[in-house]
Amino acid sequence: CQGDATEFEAANFGTPGSENDCTPIVMGQCSDAGTMRDVVPPGIGDLVITEVMPNPAAVSDTLGEWFEVKAMTDVDLNGLGLDRAGDSSNPNVVSDPTCLHLAAGSYAVFAKSNDMTMNGGLPAGSVLGTFTFSLVDGTASAPGDVQLMSQGSVVDAVTWTSTRSGKTHQLDPDFQDAIANDMESNWCDGQQAYGSGDLGTPAADNDQCTMLPPPDEWEAASRHTG
Repeated sequence: CQGDATEFEAANFGTPGSENDCTPIVMGQCSDAGTMRDVVPPGIGDLVITEVMPNPAAVSDTLGEWFEVKAMTDVDLNGLGLDRAGDSSNPNVVSDPTCLHLAAGSYAVFAKSNDMTMNGGLPAGSVLGTFTFSLVDGTASAPGDVQLMSQGSVVDAVTWTSTRSGKTHQLDPDFQDAIANDMESNWCDGQQAYGSGDLGTPAADNDQCTMLPPPDEWEAASRHTG
């Protein structure tokens, strides 16, 4: 394993002439403050996709696309798959030797780039994984989509049928669960500028959407139509 625990001189790490001190990474485990433990993977609905930026205007799509998730319970992101539904490529797997723990109620961003000088100014430290596929604008006949995979199951997935340049799709905060976010009518455009000037709230609470029914009315309608 990589000897990065002990700095024997400025900017050089290792243990020359003494006992090694690194801990090998075991499959299905991660390092939590130097102690190895089992990864706590998310189950279905434990992570909810709450914001998507398919078409940034301040930077190119190849650098500025991203999406946001919210943890509904304490989970680790190690081993999480980021994917498009129905494509031929394997998911991009979030991998790190340290535990990428996300506490309940917290947000994480997955992006094309983790360099805030290139990705449109996403908040420092918010990007916990990167992906290589494209988030398409989406149409009624060919919706855009993104999904999260864990242990062979879909944790959450969303679709959209149109995109406004430089604006995110934001899930109304009253509908932040893995069922309500399936309804495109519960989403609206980002309203606040971030970073280089595109509109959205990466790694932060979304703004309230206007002209949406209260959650209890949506739930009643969902039960009636479902």
